Parts: sequence; structure tokens; C-alpha cells
Amino acid sequence: MLKDLLLAGVSAFLKTDRIRHAPLNLQLEPTTVCNLNCRMCIRRDSVTAPSHMEENVFHLALKKLGPPRIVFAGAGEPLLHPRIFDMIRFCEDSGIRTMMSTNLVTEPATFERLIAQGPRVLKVSIDAPDAATYLAIRGTDVFSKVLQNVRALVKGAAGRTEVRFECVLMKENIGRLPDMISLCDGLGVKRVYFRELQTEGMAEDRRKSLLSGFDFELLRRNLDVAQKLARNLGIDSNLADQLSQLKKLKRLYAREGGASLGASCLLPWLQLFVAVNGDASPCCALYTNSGVKTGNVVENSRDELLNGAAIVCVRRGFRQKTVAAVCRDCIPRDFRKLSAMRRALPGF
Repeated sequence: MLKDLLLAGVSAFLKTDRIRHAPLNLQLEPTTVCNLNCRMCIRRDSVTAPSHMEENVFHLALKKLGPPRIVFAGAGEPLLHPRIFDMIRFCEDSGIRTMMSTNLVTEPATFERLIAQGPRVLKVSIDAPDAATYLAIRGTDVFSKVLQNVRALVKGAAGRTEVRFECVLMKENIGRLPDMISLCDGLGVKRVYFRELQTEGMAEDRRKSLLSGFDFELLRRNLDVAQKLARNLGIDSNLADQLSQLKKLKRLYAREGGASLGASCLLPWLQLFVAVNGDASPCCALYTNSGVKTGNVVENSRDELLNGAAIVCVRRGFRQKTVAAVCRDCIPRDFRKLSAMRRALPGF
């Protein structure tokens, strides 16, 4: 692991064409089936035939890539995969740390297994501190059920699974950011991560609906109040980072800059995303929002996946600041951003 970490640091710093290390982070998309219909989710535009990842795709991804960490996340709800707990157990038995992104809207039998066999880290996408805002964003009136599940999980899986919150910054919730911190405190959740909204690849009318009328002064005020409250309550967050990059966030939301804004991103040297069908790409947004595919774990060898012509072309594009359109929607994962993310999401 240490050798891979050092090699990854050198590759990312020099932005080499090829890498000589395993991906430090592998994001696996176990399913594109979902039980919610969130306003901001790209799956509404990109997923036409929802499906589950087949077992051979999962095992080939691990065998060929050998990552130290896996994040189960993508354009679907991971807990809906019928063998998700077998996947988690296989990873942990193989010495691979696991994290999962989930909406935590699940049936009792699945929830009981989650408490008993869940990943080391569970990142709950909640986006709202109250039922009305949750319904406006996520389209389903299940907020009380999610809170009930969070309470039970924090209590039942204490010491084995860490529960964290994730919140996409949207016009529906930016006035309630301090309430998100208070919600974390009341539920015993000690970490929350706020991230930018990505709209590249969406139908234009939906993109405009999501972005029109966004109040950046309201966002600034609430980021400031929420940051102070989080500090007082001992809640770890990236609120200070979001405040410091507010001008950049405004440019992203207003589409005032070109795609080259994201060209400093280091993910093409550090991680890999594997879609439900085995397709590989440096980043889930590059694949899902922009259709950038650099290989397939069933069809390609390890070296082709890590250093084939397609991914080398992507790396050169980032080095030369000619990147996909989706990168204008994203605050790049450069050394500064990755350091902030590591503080907010230690271990991942």
C-alpha cells in the first residue's frame, strides 16, 4: 500500500502518461436500479434499462485492479443489489476497505443485514434537514423512515460502521445548512460532506430548472453560520473549504468558465470507476455524464485498463487542459481538494 501511495503521488505530481500502481480508490457501481427519483440525479437522463452488476464483473474488477479501497456508488442504490453484502464481505475478507453511498431507504430485512454486515463507512445521501425540503429534492416522502434508520444504525453498528452524511448544494437546501449540522448532532452523526451540483448531460430544461434563481449570497451566509455551528458541536465537515472556494463554485453553477477549469484534477492518476456493465473510466461523472469510457474489466487486461490508449489520451487531455465538458461542473480534485476531502472523509 505504501509503495502504491508513493508511486501514485509521483505520477499525479508529474502527470505521467502511464502509472505503475494500483488505483488508490476504486468506485464500483453495483446497480443502476433505484427506489427514489431525485431532482438532481443524472440517472433520469442516462439510465434507460436499470440492471445489477454481475458477479463475474465484480470479481474481475478486484482481481485485475487490486485496490486497497472500494466505494460502492453509482447511478443506483447499492442496497438494492441482491448480493451486495456478499460483495462487502468478500472485500473485507480480502483486506479491502469498503464504503457505500446510500439513500438508506430500505426494507427491514436488508436493514438488519446492513447493521450486521455493512461496510466500514456508510455515506448517507440525505440533502435536507426536514421532510418538506427532502420531498422537494428527492421526490418521495420517506424522510422520517431515513431518520429512523440512521438512529438505529448509529446505535446498532457503533464501532463497526461509521455513518456520515452527504448533501448536494441546491437552491432548495442552501438556506437550511445550519439545520443540517443540527440534524447531524441530534442523530449522533459526526461527519457531513457538502458537494457541488453537476448538471452536464442533463436535459436542458431540467438543468435550467435546477440552477435558475440560485442565491449565492444566501449560500455564503449559511455556509458561514453552519461552519461556526459545526465547529462548536464538533461536527467534521468541509464547510470551510466550500466557503474558501465560493467564487469558483459560483462560476461553476453559472457556467461562466470553460471546461479547462477542471483540468487540474488528479483522479485520472489516482482512481478508477467501474460501471455496472464493467466499463471503466477515471471518474463516474466522466462516464455517466459525458460517456467517457477507457476500457472494460471483462474485455481488457490490467495494463490496458490502467495504461491503455484511451486512458492515456484522457491523462494527456488533462495535462493539456482539453478535458470533457462535465469537468466545468466540478471543482477539480487537485492536491488541495483531495487534502480537504481526506480530512472530511478520512480513510477514503
